[in-house]
Amino acid sequence: LFRGSGLTGLSSMFESTNYNENLKIIRPLLNVSKQNLIATTKFYFKKHVEDPSNENEKFLRTRIRKYREHLSREGLDTKKISKTVANLMIAKNALDFYKKKAINNNVNFLSKNSCIINSKLFIEEANEIVFKMMSDVLSLISGNYYPPRSKKILHLINRLKKFKYNKSTLGGCILEKKNGFILVTKEKGAKQFLHALK
Repeated sequence: LFRGSGLTGLSSMFESTNYNENLKIIRPLLNVSKQNLIATTKFYFKKHVEDPSNENEKFLRTRIRKYREHLSREGLDTKKISKTVANLMIAKNALDFYKKKAINNNVNFLSKNSCIINSKLFIEEANEIVFKMMSDVLSLISGNYYPPRSKKILHLINRLKKFKYNKSTLGGCILEKKNGFILVTKEKGAKQFLHALK
C-alpha cells in the first residue's frame, strides 16, 4: 500500500475530487494515518514497501511533507488545514449557487456573442455575487478562457453603477448602458450585431 501524496494542492485534501467533467479521482486512503496503513499492511502481508521517491526532494509532495512538519510545530497541522479548506469549499459552493441564480434572474443571452444585463443587479445583489457573475459573462461573451484581471472588473462594476456611464470595452467585450440595461457584445462582432438589431 502506498501513502497518498498529501498536501499537493487544495483538491488533494479530499477523498473524492472532480478532476474535470469526465473524470473523478477517488483516494479512499487519504485520511488514514501512515501508522495505520503500515500496521494493516504488516497484518495482511507481513511486510510493507517504502516508496523511495518519498524521500526524494525533487518531488513537490516530498518537499510539502517536510514543510508540513514545520507547520505542525507551529500549530498548523493537516487536520486544521483540511477543515479550513473544507469550509472554504462550502463558501465557494454557496457563492456559485447564488451567482447562477443571479445570472438566471438578470441576464438574457441573445446569442453566444451577446447578452443583456438588468442594471438592478448592482443594487439587489451582493458585491461578491456581482463580481463573479460579471467575470463569467465577460468570459462567455468574449470566448476567452480567463476573465480580465480582478482589479479591472471591479473598476468596470463601479463605473456601471454610475448614472452617467455610457460605453466601454473590457476583455474583448463592448458594454453599453441603455434604458436600465447593459448590452454586452463580443468586441470583434459588435458592429455586425448592432447592425442586425436595427
